[in-house]
Amino acid sequence: MNTTAHSKQAIHNERFLKDLLQGNTPYRDWVITVTFYTALHYVHAYFANIGIANKKRKNHSLVIGLVRARLTCISNDYYLLYEECRRVRYYQKYQKRISHSHINYYLSLFRTIKSHLQSLLGNTLIPRLR
Repeated sequence: MNTTAHSKQAIHNERFLKDLLQGNTPYRDWVITVTFYTALHYVHAYFANIGIANKKRKNHSLVIGLVRARLTCISNDYYLLYEECRRVRYYQKYQKRISHSHINYYLSLFRTIKSHLQSLLGNTLIPRLR
């Protein structure tokens, strides 16, 4: 995928996330999962924009390494969001512990990631959604 394709997928995911957050969704694990994958596509858009293509799309370790090396100020936020996404997808005991404050914390990490990438790529590739 190129920069535009990643950006479009992230926007699509973010709109879905917004819909999930409209009510009191019982699918809080999906809120975390969609939040991470939205961040992932924005990160991929950035790397595609600077000419670093991830040919192994499923290799999260490679992306985490790139984020640590090139996007140091958001690397911790990205890693925490990745780890939480993994926990809620694969361990049911974590799914039951997801509170509103928990979701708000991970959404704040996402907003930090997105804001930083907007400062690098501009609002054309990473728009502010209403």
